[in-house]
Amino acid sequence: MTRAASRQADAGFTLIEGVVAAMVVSIIVAVAIPAFQGFHRSAQDRAAQDEIGRVLAAERAFRQQEGAYTAEGATLSALAPEAVVHDSDPAAGVTIGLNEATGAVCLERSSASGTTFGLWENASEGAFYGQGGGLTGACPEAPPAGYATGGW
Repeated sequence: MTRAASRQADAGFTLIEGVVAAMVVSIIVAVAIPAFQGFHRSAQDRAAQDEIGRVLAAERAFRQQEGAYTAEGATLSALAPEAVVHDSDPAAGVTIGLNEATGAVCLERSSASGTTFGLWENASEGAFYGQGGGLTGACPEAPPAGYATGGW
């Protein structure tokens, strides 16, 4: 056998090298997929929180002009065109509830990951953030249990 023919015979992977390469690739995939899913879920949650923030900014602007919050989605859409407001489904857009007795506004939005975020605010006590839902349809007089200032 000539030297060139000998090099051609040794040019391929051996079975052990192939198995080792497959193991390395499978370990990388096993680590990367859960990390990607966590990043994806986090991005979905952040998108829902940002949407609540846009509606809250519009609510604050309206309150500053008119002296009270509004539950009218069309009015808020004029102030923040990129905000998605929905009457009753937090999965479809930010829902808005008012408590006229205390002057509070409640905003709620479900993310694509399934987590529901809520915000309760009035002019005297400030904003309280929480998770779990329950604000659509009935805005309480006080911040719900478990809600806190400072963000989600």
